[in-house]
Parts: sequence; structure tokens; C-alpha cells
Amino acid sequence: MNETYSIWILTHRWSVIAVTILLVALAGSGGRLLKFSTDYRVFFSDENPQLTAFEELQDTYTKNDNLLMVLAPASGDVFTPRVFAAIVDVTERAWQIPYSLRVDSLSNYQHTYAEGDTLTVIDLIEEPATKTPDQIDRIRTIALNEPLLVRRLISPQGHVTAVNVTVELPGKDPSAEVPAVVAKAREIAAYAERTYPEIRVYLSGIVMMNNAFAEASRFDMTHLLPLALLLIVIAVLLQLRGLAGTLATVLVILFSVIAAMGIAGWSGVLLTGPLMSAPTIIMTGGRRLCPYPHQLDAELAPGSGQETGHDREPAYQFRPRVSDLGDHRDRSSDAEFLRCAAVRAPGYHLRPRRHDRVRALGHLSTGAGDPAAVPSA
Repeated sequence: MNETYSIWILTHRWSVIAVTILLVALAGSGGRLLKFSTDYRVFFSDENPQLTAFEELQDTYTKNDNLLMVLAPASGDVFTPRVFAAIVDVTERAWQIPYSLRVDSLSNYQHTYAEGDTLTVIDLIEEPATKTPDQIDRIRTIALNEPLLVRRLISPQGHVTAVNVTVELPGKDPSAEVPAVVAKAREIAAYAERTYPEIRVYLSGIVMMNNAFAEASRFDMTHLLPLALLLIVIAVLLQLRGLAGTLATVLVILFSVIAAMGIAGWSGVLLTGPLMSAPTIIMTGGRRLCPYPHQLDAELAPGSGQETGHDREPAYQFRPRVSDLGDHRDRSSDAEFLRCAAVRAPGYHLRPRRHDRVRALGHLSTGAGDPAAVPSA
């Protein structure tokens, strides 16, 4: 059966190549539909009880997605007029962040004190440039003894402070909303570091975490993935010692990746950071294209006495079965991103069978014109 199939493939090789390229192009066109998801909720299923309880809490009160801007003065002391000025400045500018709902910092903390029968509520830091040492010590005492501030907006040692921005994302287009918030926050951070060079600004929070997944995935796609492909090409070239076999190997890997990601696009799969490992997994699985280089050598030199793939076939057939079990485990996972088996599985199954690959590589490398002359494994 394998022999008949291989001969048929080689007899109609140009038709098979044309149809393959057409199908890969059709499947790969779905790549334009792929979108990154920057919402941490994709890590849970809709039925997850913890997520359901969390969303009910947010529906009852309000969303608490936040962006934290940490100000770290080089002096290690937050309680100086210069740092106070920076806190006030950053706090005012933080209201310009898209979808901002609330901004909390030392400067706008509502401090309450009583004088006789009069109850006074003021911002903790007002007119920072005019603060005297006694006033600064008073602010220090209040801030470091206020449970609502310590370990939330200021460290117990008073060496760093933060401006916390609560945002309420509409959720209509998370792929655009989150980057807009992050872009404005980075603009404010860059401004603060230019205006107050002795202060470093660090960004954190749920919004930054969500944005990091998409940014890290794009970086991997533009840097690590091409590097991995280059290393695979070099390794295959060194093993096969021929351009034809190397080219065929690389094309099979590329076609598998393109088709799998395209099918994911047609299926409406949202890309996440962990899910972006699918192309790398498919490329790594490409080692099965010629798992034993000496098998190709045997095909290129029939009668040389080198072993063929028959004695290795049971072990080779066992490996895909183990991978299928792993894929089934991932597909049944509660975490959506672990279901990347739905993406990488098409890439695996689009590759031709091993003996057909070895014979085809042998035919390409020898340039034999007679399909029937291709030796049997």
C-alpha cells in the first residue's frame, strides 16, 4: 500500500505540488483573521467557578483593573519637596490615561483631622515646593502609619511610592483598548523621567500584564521563531548534506506552520502568549520529517547494506500516539490557552507519512525520473 501510494505521488508529483500549494495558500489566508487577546480571562473557561465569582463581584461593584506607576527616587527617600512635586505632577497627568476611573497617590490621599469642633479633609500633599522640614516630617508620620497607604502606595521604608490608576475597559475591542492605556502610561513615565531625572518610573499592574502577553508573543514571532527556523535549516543541511532534501524539509515545516495558523484564524482562535508556542512546537516536530538521517542515506544508496526504517517503524509509530494523548489532555483543559492542540494538531497531520517523505527526498536528491525505480523501504 505504501509503495503504491508513493509511486502514485511521484507519478503525479507536479499536480500534487500544485494542489498542496493551493490548499496551503487557502488555509494560510486565514492568518489575516488572527487577533491577539490581551485579557487574562482567556486563561479560564466560562464555567470556571472562581472566574464566575470574580465577575459577579465586579458587576456588583466595579472593575478593578489597574495600572501602577512606581516612582523610585535615587536618594531612597520619598519625603522630599522634589519627589512630592513629581508625585503631584504624575497624579494629575494620570487622569489623561484612557478609560481611567480613579487615580490614587500620596498627593490626593484625603487626610482628615479635627481642630476643636471642626473636621477638616485635605489632600495629604498640597503645594509641595513650599513644604518646610517640619511639614515633611508630619507627612512622613501620617503616611507611614496609615494602613490604607503602607504597602499599597508607599513602602514601609518610604523609599518608593506609587500612583495607582484604576481603569474600566469597555471590553469592546481589548486588542486596541489595552495598548492605548499602556501607550499613554509609557508617555507619562517617559515625561516624568525627563523632568525628574533623579527618579525612575516603573510600570506594573493588571493592564501591563495583559499587554505583556501580546508584546512578548510578537517579539518571539519576529525574533525567536526566525532564529529557530534558521537553526533547523542548518541542522538539516548538515545531516542531509544536500540542498534538495533540505529544501523539501523546510517547505514541509513552513507549510505545516502556515496551514495550522491559518486554520486557527478561520476557526476564530484568539492568540495568547502561551498559544504562540504552537508554531515552535510544529517546527520542532519537524524533526520527524527525517528522524534517522541514515534512512535517507539508505534510500539514496540502495543495496549499500544500511538498515531501512522497518526495524524502527514500531517505535516511530508509538511517538505520534503519545503526542496525540498529550493533545487530547490539552484540548480538555480548563485553561483556554492550553488548547493549543487545536492549532498544532493540523500542522502535525498535514505532514506526509515518514516512508513517503524519505522516498520523496531520495527522489529529489537523486533526480531519478522513473518513479518505479524508487527503492522500497
